[in-house]
Amino acid sequence: AIVNDTIKKVTNDIENFQFNVAIAHLMKLSNIIKDTSNLSAHLKGEDKPLYIDPVIESHHIKFGITSLVRLLFPMAPHICSELWEMLRQVDFTLEQEVPRWPVFDDNLVVIRKTQPLSVQIQGKHVETIEIPEHLSVNN
Repeated sequence: AIVNDTIKKVTNDIENFQFNVAIAHLMKLSNIIKDTSNLSAHLKGEDKPLYIDPVIESHHIKFGITSLVRLLFPMAPHICSELWEMLRQVDFTLEQEVPRWPVFDDNLVVIRKTQPLSVQIQGKHVETIEIPEHLSVNN
C-alpha cells in the first residue's frame, strides 16, 4: 500500500511539475525500504515491527526498490539506468530497456479516515495533527 500510494503521489506531482515534492515522496519511500523493520510495520499498518515471512518481505522490498528506480528515472536518468542494470543482474525477469512507469492500482488503496486535532500548549495553538477517526479526544 505504501509503494502504491507513492506511485500515485509521484505521478500526480510530476504531472503538476512539482518535482521537489515528488523527490520528497521518493525519499520517504527510500527511508521505509532502508529500514526493513519499519517496512514490516507499515505493511501491516501498525507502529511496531511485526514478524513477516522473509519471502513475502523480500518480495515487497524488491517491488519497492524497482518502483523507486522507475519513479526516479525522469529526474535522474543516468544513475537510474545504472541502477536498473544492477537490478537486472539479480533479477532477469526485469525488462532490458528503459523501465516502464509503474501503474497505480486502485484495488490497493487503503482508505484512512482521520479527523483533525488541534494541539495547544498553554492555550496557544501549536499544530494541527490528523488522528484516526475511531479515536476520541480522551484517548
